Amino acid sequence: MIRALNTLLLTLLTIVCATAQTTRVRGRVTDSSTKQPIPFASVMFPGTVVGITTDENGIYALETRDTVSRLSATFMGYEPMTKSVKVKAYNNIDFELK
Repeated sequence: MIRALNTLLLTLLTIVCATAQTTRVRGRVTDSSTKQPIPFASVMFPGTVVGITTDENGIYALETRDTVSRLSATFMGYEPMTKSVKVKAYNNIDFELK
């Protein structure tokens, strides 16, 4: 019984530690003047190959285990924008591109 509890405790601790080391970011990319979503904008962690495009509503969700501190959003015809992220935490970051 004690051995089973120790195994369970070790498994839970491993899961918590693995989850805590992931940087997660969600948000929305919109036009700064019209406030309309920008579908298919690129969102990525600079200096990595981790990135994604926004959906039809300008929404994205991205995560990485890399040590990153910045997130960029770009779309043709708009100025690129970069924002800071909290490493190994959940972040909600919206971009308003000009």
